[in-house]
Amino acid sequence: MTKKQKMALDEIMNADALNGMKMFNGNLVVRTNGKRTFFTIESIESAIKTMSEKSGKELRPRIIDLVNFCDKHGEEDPKGDTGGSFTFVARNLTEEQAYED
Repeated sequence: MTKKQKMALDEIMNADALNGMKMFNGNLVVRTNGKRTFFTIESIESAIKTMSEKSGKELRPRIIDLVNFCDKHGEEDPKGDTGGSFTFVARNLTEEQAYED
């Protein structure tokens, strides 16, 4: 991986996940290390509100934070892929529909 590619990846992984979800008007599917997690805009907003109130400061989840959450708490992905991906999906899709390719 070149230095330019590493910088681009770092910028993506540190991007504000909620802002991206709102910009694309989509929910988010994260897959990593054989696990998967489905995030809705509302679930992220609720978690942010709760965590911000507890910490006393406004928090913003980065893409990398959601990838790490998925790695620790995600459900087993039947595909068993060991790579990683994050995909914005239409808000009207159910969780199972969102997991389909």
